[in-house]
Amino acid sequence: MLQLSRLRKYIAPLAAIGAVLAAAPAYAGTGNSGLPWEGPLMTIQDSLTGPVATAIAVIALFAAGAALVFGDEMSNFVKRVMIGVMALALLIAGSHFLSALNITGFAL
Repeated sequence: MLQLSRLRKYIAPLAAIGAVLAAAPAYAGTGNSGLPWEGPLMTIQDSLTGPVATAIAVIALFAAGAALVFGDEMSNFVKRVMIGVMALALLIAGSHFLSALNITGFAL
């Protein structure tokens, strides 16, 4: 009798694991392609590489550059913020400029 209760103790978890593993292929073939966060990430990517974002990035790049060139009495913190704005503008606008060049050596 003691062996039967010990056997039940191990069979119930093994049966549950087996049921989950047997059902896993059914969930894999539901027809959804990709992970659930790929849709929102593609929307963000399209927004950041669109023409409006590129225009805003170019304007921000020139404005931050002009502020650095002509802003003699800026504090060190403001200068660092302007450099950060320029770096962000270059990152956003750079992808659009490289794709416009149609360089085949880069994987865009």
